[in-house]
Amino acid sequence: MALKHSIDRGILRISGEIDLSNAEELVGAIQAAARDGQEVQLDLSGVTFIDSSGLHAIRRAASSANCGPVVLIDVPSRIVRIIEIVGLSRTPSVRLRSRVDG
Repeated sequence: MALKHSIDRGILRISGEIDLSNAEELVGAIQAAARDGQEVQLDLSGVTFIDSSGLHAIRRAASSANCGPVVLIDVPSRIVRIIEIVGLSRTPSVRLRSRVDG
């Protein structure tokens, strides 16, 4: 499934599946939204699946020199659990701000 992303009022909305096939696209979308160290709000409410390569892509983008903090918003609870298990939420440049059921 293709990764879809759009920027609306400073929020990068991601939908679809995030896996090895599109992890680099996700890194590029986050870095493009960052614009000189600005915070990026990453809306994951439309994400139906994410694997370790997707989680690593978020961590890598958030840790890059030109990117400010990445704030994960509207994260489905099934994905929050994965984020917490792998420790992504403990990465200094990644914050988990809000969650949704799902």
